[in-house]
Amino acid sequence: MTLRIYNTLSRELEAFAPLEPGHVRMYVCGMTVYDYCHLGHARSMVAFDVVQRWLRASGLRVTYVRNVTDIDDKIIRRAVENGESIRSLTTRMVELAEIWTAAHPARGRPRKLSDLGATVKSAKRLSLPKAASKTSGS
Repeated sequence: MTLRIYNTLSRELEAFAPLEPGHVRMYVCGMTVYDYCHLGHARSMVAFDVVQRWLRASGLRVTYVRNVTDIDDKIIRRAVENGESIRSLTTRMVELAEIWTAAHPARGRPRKLSDLGATVKSAKRLSLPKAASKTSGS
C-alpha cells in the first residue's frame, strides 16, 4: 500500500517518498508544558506513534523526535501565577508528562528553551524556498 499525504504547499494528496531512501525522519511538535497533560496531548502522541509504527512495519528505518515547548507565553504566565521559576514549572510538568509519554516513546525530546539555537537553525533551514509555507506572517 502506498502512503499518500496531503501536501499543504501544493494542496494535493501526494505519494510519500522519504528524502533518504529507506529512512524517514519525523520531527513532531510535542507538548507545551504549562499545565497537566490532557486529551489533546494524547491524541497527538497516539496519532504520530501510529504513523511511525506503520512506517517501521513497512520496512522503513524511522528517526522519531518529538519536541517539548518549555518557553511560551502560557508558561511564563503560569509560572508568575504560581510564584515559581519557568524552569521549575516546566521541569515538574515534563516529569509528570513522562508518565503519559512512556507508552509512546520518541527517540529525542528536545526542549525549545534549552535547544533554542538548534530551533533557530531549523527554522532558518525551513525558510529555504519550498521547504515550508508561510502563513499569517509567521
